[in-house]
Amino acid sequence: MCKKYCAQSKLVIDPTQIRMNTLFEIYCSFITKHVKKTKQQELVNLSAATNANFTLFKVKGSDYVRIKTTVQKENGKYAIDTKLDNTDLAYSALQAGNSYQGPVVLFGVSFYAWYWIIDETYVGYFGISN
Repeated sequence: MCKKYCAQSKLVIDPTQIRMNTLFEIYCSFITKHVKKTKQQELVNLSAATNANFTLFKVKGSDYVRIKTTVQKENGKYAIDTKLDNTDLAYSALQAGNSYQGPVVLFGVSFYAWYWIIDETYVGYFGISN
């Protein structure tokens, strides 16, 4: 099976899943180039148009804090200022300097997700709910 990388990350994606890969590539390219200028409403609009979820994390010590996100908590509010769970497989991969692709559960909802390191300050997330 052929695999490829997002141009700005070490993340391997499966080209047989075209819709998710295309959305991921668009988001990865956009967020990597505009990481400091991205606005919450831009992510909300992108999520509404694609039915995918997007997050921008800021690295704070050993924590990854959601500073912009379309992932919602159980109460329906955006999960801004929440941390990536340190027991999550994505957390372990990021701590080791790697990207993560696979299943995750966020606030009671299952997603197939991609997490990648943008730079020493930011991490990106893209997810499709199952």
